[in-house]
Amino acid sequence: MKSDHPVLNSRYLMYEAQQAHYYGLDANLALLSVTSTPAKAAGVGHRVGSLGVGYDADVVIWDSHPLALGATPVQVYIDGVAQIAKPEVLVKSDKSQDVPKTPDWEAEAKSVVEFEGLPSLRGRKIRLGELTGESLRRGVKFVGVKSAWVQDDNGDIRALSEGDELNTTTTTDSTNSVLILDGSRVIPCTSANSELCSDDNVQEIVDLQGGSLAPGLTTFGSHLGLVEILLEPSTSDGAVMDPLVGKWTGSELGMVGGDEGVVRAVDGLQYEGRNTLLAYRSGVTRAISAPISNGFLAGLSTAFDTGALNALEKGAVVKEEAALHVALNQLLDVSVSTQIAALRRLLYHSTSDPWRRVQIGEIPLVVNVDSADIMSTLLRLKSEYEGWSGNIIRLTITGAAEAHLLADEISGAGVSVVITCPRPYPGSWQERRILPGPPLSRDSILTALLAKNVNVAIGVRDEFDARNARFSLAWAALESNGTISKTLALQIATTNMDRALGVGRVRDIVAYRGGTMFDFESRVAGVISVERGTLEIF
Repeated sequence: MKSDHPVLNSRYLMYEAQQAHYYGLDANLALLSVTSTPAKAAGVGHRVGSLGVGYDADVVIWDSHPLALGATPVQVYIDGVAQIAKPEVLVKSDKSQDVPKTPDWEAEAKSVVEFEGLPSLRGRKIRLGELTGESLRRGVKFVGVKSAWVQDDNGDIRALSEGDELNTTTTTDSTNSVLILDGSRVIPCTSANSELCSDDNVQEIVDLQGGSLAPGLTTFGSHLGLVEILLEPSTSDGAVMDPLVGKWTGSELGMVGGDEGVVRAVDGLQYEGRNTLLAYRSGVTRAISAPISNGFLAGLSTAFDTGALNALEKGAVVKEEAALHVALNQLLDVSVSTQIAALRRLLYHSTSDPWRRVQIGEIPLVVNVDSADIMSTLLRLKSEYEGWSGNIIRLTITGAAEAHLLADEISGAGVSVVITCPRPYPGSWQERRILPGPPLSRDSILTALLAKNVNVAIGVRDEFDARNARFSLAWAALESNGTISKTLALQIATTNMDRALGVGRVRDIVAYRGGTMFDFESRVAGVISVERGTLEIF
């Protein structure tokens, strides 16, 4: 294993071994892949990579099995010297001390070989409500359901069954049956509705083997749906030209609406990309993507269904124009003060339709910023504009590496935050004051913002990482020392994300076989799309 730092943060190299084990690599080989195997390959296997007499005293003490999700060092010794002065130790369950039981991926492995690395990522589709024989069988019945969560009309998440705490082990072995009608109504099967739940009256029966049901997750932060192969330009929508830092010709400016022209991400969407479908197969049923930009003004983001075939399919585009996106940072070719001046002019004086909608609070203004100093200036600008106009801006900060330093002010201003790097590292000057989380600090940026009642969500930076949304949520909750329940963790990637980015509630339902969405024991068994009225079984 390797990190390719900073693409994959080398601080969490063990996470790569965990994922390899999850997808079928033997536990011993997974551990060797980050210890003795690379040490031998580098020619230093006689000194490091193993515990034994004569080896360097480089030892890590873990709070749980190293292959368990969220495993965190309690202490690190280099040459026998402790490296963490005051480690923040997490409380983990007894179950986490064992090697995780992982799903069976044998069929997928055979398919990869058969199709030379590019197997189909689609499942078997069933249209709910279609005629079967002479009768109309309705809905799908899930048996062996141990836990279930649903989203109400307000978007809030509630649990239908037990097991709501991440650090507790379920004490009952009982499982239940759940009927889903018309792709939307979730009905627990009881003696009172035995006829409705009868096997003879349903279209499909799916055994989840102690699994769970939950709303589909929403991802944001990467350019999912706009980029297929990162370093191959021909597979990308391409970067928008920025009027603040780009070189525009007069004709280009006129064609897109002058110096206030705004590009829409929905016009460049590509469906059925492999990163998109892998995210879909992992429980991420909706993505919100902004136009690709290396400058100040990105444009209007769009929300789309990751399981759709193309833009013309029903429900493929969830919301054409979700929010307006800009970026403020010290790495652009113009000064930060110039960027703020441009934003102020657009906010106060622009008459273009997208900016008018931002001005009256119809759509969110999403600002990608990591520096707390720039955030404070942005909060001042928000306050000044609202005092001048009498309107309330729906402001969301993304990136937000130093947002914990202004948690009180962000909360007081009613600003949402989407953390795109929940396990941060100081990759630039504007990210130097991160809150690293356990074992270096008790709080993480997520828990610090939640403690101040900020509407906060977790996103990603890279398209390939969208499929790991559920693991990122579980990890964040596991390092919260019990302050984040499963229900709250699920809300972070659904309701909170939707409110931050101006999108309605998720209506898709994801079925997990063998466990909950928060552990390495489960895998996605199927996705119910309410808009398309289908169940896709994997």
